Amino acid sequence: RAPRSQTSSLFGGFVRGVSPTPSEPYVAKRSPSSDSFFGKNGASVGQSNNSQIWYQRYKHSSFSNSNQNNFGEPLYGAFDGRITNMRDEQERIQRKTFVNWINSYLSKRKPQMKVENLIDDLKDGVKLLALLEVLSGERLPMERGRVLRRPHYLSNCNTALEFLRSKRIKLVNINASDVVDGKPAVVLGLIWTIILYFQIEENTRVLEKLGQRYASPSVDRRGYASSTDDDRSVREGSISRKTQEKWKVGAKKALLQWVQAQVSKQLGVQVNDFGPSWRDGNAFLAVVNSIRPGLVDMESMRHLPNTVRLETAFTVADTELGIARLLDPEDVDVDRPDEKSIMTYVAQFLHRYPEGSEGRGPDRFQSIDAQYSELHVWLHEKISWFDVMHQTRGQAPMDYKEYTKVLIEYKQKEEIHERLRQLIEGSSQVGISADAWQELDTNWQKVAAQVRHWQWLLDTGLPGDFGQIGEWLNQGEALIYGDDIPTQLN
Repeated sequence: RAPRSQTSSLFGGFVRGVSPTPSEPYVAKRSPSSDSFFGKNGASVGQSNNSQIWYQRYKHSSFSNSNQNNFGEPLYGAFDGRITNMRDEQERIQRKTFVNWINSYLSKRKPQMKVENLIDDLKDGVKLLALLEVLSGERLPMERGRVLRRPHYLSNCNTALEFLRSKRIKLVNINASDVVDGKPAVVLGLIWTIILYFQIEENTRVLEKLGQRYASPSVDRRGYASSTDDDRSVREGSISRKTQEKWKVGAKKALLQWVQAQVSKQLGVQVNDFGPSWRDGNAFLAVVNSIRPGLVDMESMRHLPNTVRLETAFTVADTELGIARLLDPEDVDVDRPDEKSIMTYVAQFLHRYPEGSEGRGPDRFQSIDAQYSELHVWLHEKISWFDVMHQTRGQAPMDYKEYTKVLIEYKQKEEIHERLRQLIEGSSQVGISADAWQELDTNWQKVAAQVRHWQWLLDTGLPGDFGQIGEWLNQGEALIYGDDIPTQLN
């Protein structure tokens, strides 16, 4: 057994608030061995007394205070302070990320709004309701005015919470009074619930819907199924079912699977979580490159510091892909990056590029906004072209080659229209307002009607019996596309 002076140096560092004095022998505060507890043959009288003293304290200890050890001694040490600091830093990063995320949507509102302080600025419920309006595309009742008081605050916050419940969103320990009182834990929990639903869960449902598109049989440009369509549809249908099953999991797991699918071939980058896997910045760069290959030279950045890779990823994603910058390098290059903050940021990629690197055709890397703009411009051009044709010629030209050229364009744009339609139906927060979609869909129906009418003109213009057959087919299709039911069929 070590001498008393050595025992003091060995165990003194683990006990705070107790120090040996000349009048009081020093007793090492540590768990006794079985020898000292039951008494060891040959033990000194002083050691036996110490064991008895400890045993008396042990007998009278309640063991109910979690802040004490098994011997009634208070637990002090560096761990308490470190845990507190980690929690404070985690809350700081979450507040910053959530504020940036909220502002990325409120900036789309007219008039624009901005949140400076997450806790204080949401107390009156006005900006909270404005956020939900932008995300959902719905109008919500709101208490407004220059002088709002607590009853108005409570009314707005209750409206917001009831709206979320109407979406079957489960709110755990979240009530209006706690939001109005500015309780950080409640406000952070509420915003995370909103992010989880509108930014992550809804988009993973979109992935499931998009899987259905690949199951439909392909049709060639003449409108007939090709000889290999049946086999191909079976194979694609099998793939589609597997794809849908893949996304029928929890939001967090589905988002992780989406990321893993995007970065699996990016220089061996592995993403196993939404924490340490993202610290070095390679995962962010891989996601960026999966959306637009070659946008970042990852190999040349292999030996650069983490902060440089992170800064590059955030900047390029913002300027080139339209992904709002929610984080800074110092927020991620830490021992334990905040999971919710990283999920919130990464979910933006899923939101804007749901098909990721698995998209097909030249438009696979386009954002939803870009696809909407492309289709919007094309529809206006075609409507104007058909109007000119009818005003100058009385009808579309009786030229099959020109019709075929327009039909090819129409089929290409039809895929974009169908994709946008599925996104709108699967998720109301795709960045396209209800009015904008209604206008786009109306113009699409106009162009579709013009294309069908043009085909009818060409069919009925065929010589002899072919023209009569074309006329009969046109009448049947008119009944199918029309809203009116003939009297004899009603």
